[in-house]
Amino acid sequence: MEKIWDTLLHANHVGFALLDRELRLLRFSALFATWAVRPPANAQNIAESYPEVFGLEETLLQLYDQPGETLALPCVHRVGADEATHYVDLKFVAMLSTGEAEPHFLFTVTDESEKYQLRQERQQQRNEIMLLRATLGGQQQFLADSILGRSPAIARLKDLVQRLAHAPAATVLLQGESGTGKSHLARVIHYLSFATSAPFVEMNCAAIPENLLEAELFGYEKGAFTNAIKSKKGLIEEADGGTLFLDEIGELPLSLQAKLLHVLENRKFRRLGNTQEKKVQVRCLAATNRDLKAAVENKQFREDLYYRLNVVNLELPPLRDLGEDVFTLANHFLALYNLDFKKKISGFAEETKPMLRAYHWPGNVRELRNVIERAMIFCDTSEIRARDLALPLALNAITASSSPEFRLPEAGIALEEVEKSFLTQALTLAQGNKTRAAALLGLTRDTFRYRLEKYEIE
Repeated sequence: MEKIWDTLLHANHVGFALLDRELRLLRFSALFATWAVRPPANAQNIAESYPEVFGLEETLLQLYDQPGETLALPCVHRVGADEATHYVDLKFVAMLSTGEAEPHFLFTVTDESEKYQLRQERQQQRNEIMLLRATLGGQQQFLADSILGRSPAIARLKDLVQRLAHAPAATVLLQGESGTGKSHLARVIHYLSFATSAPFVEMNCAAIPENLLEAELFGYEKGAFTNAIKSKKGLIEEADGGTLFLDEIGELPLSLQAKLLHVLENRKFRRLGNTQEKKVQVRCLAATNRDLKAAVENKQFREDLYYRLNVVNLELPPLRDLGEDVFTLANHFLALYNLDFKKKISGFAEETKPMLRAYHWPGNVRELRNVIERAMIFCDTSEIRARDLALPLALNAITASSSPEFRLPEAGIALEEVEKSFLTQALTLAQGNKTRAAALLGLTRDTFRYRLEKYEIE
């Protein structure tokens, strides 16, 4: 019988020993000796080989007369011959007496390293998930804070974006001039609304030839057209469970606008070459710098699609209307390019601030970023100066003329005519925007308006 035990226990990688009432070793297997801290010997107390047993004598004595009862010591650490940490389970089993022999203990040692390592990995994964969930709120705040600026227009935009995070099914139309950050805002809305694993699929409707747009958007089946050698998912299908962002939606051909409307209304679509409709759960974000209302009036954009896209309308303000936010953005880009170019430029010289504030920025944030990048490349001082910015000459000229270096001609000047001329030039440079024109002359808006009224300048 003992030989059978030996064979079965060894086959299952279980070491064992037989113990008497005083916990002395009667016999033991090789695997038992493998995990002992001291080499075992017959008549030796088991606590010398397995110190974890020390102090359990009274508890084990109670088990001695209860055959079949067990006492387990799980997950005992050992360092093996491979110098790796192993985890073994120790167990006492009270045995029945056989014939005239007294009952004894069966002591088993089982290497459960793989089980405990898997358990640890699962627990680690749970901890990571909990940590991810705990940090997601902070991540969401980080995303919201990535919309830089403190002007009233930006504050309102941030508020609307936070509200949209709780309405992940709402269709959103982003409108604004080129370079105002519509693509960035679309990503912020997506990641505030969905889990990080949800897909964000972007398509620029103006960048794909019209004859390829339908296949790109809806996908196709094998053999649907020449060279369709295998089936392919479209972007609508790829975005299932997440967001489809259609940039430059105003450039979408009329022939596809009705099909897109069907998808938005019914959450269904067909691949090219297939008669079966597929269901999708996708949120649509669309962006354009075109006046879609005018396009609708000119029959260049479907009215029904316009109203379906325009569930929530977010108008991104141009940079020239954001006041002091231009400095926030400029400093942000300066910090980025300090890292990229391994420079330590501390900021902007005072002479540059009126220029940054007064410039019209037709390319908006994108243009500002390019201007700062170029300035960082050529700047060889600790601060970015006017010559580094390389803004239009007219702006440099008016900035220079307002500097302390201006000298009154010996023949004198007609002050009122000069003042009227400056007021008119400022209005022209600011394209009629009185707030920017006032900034060009270092005046408040109210003072500037007073002077316009004084000289009857329209």
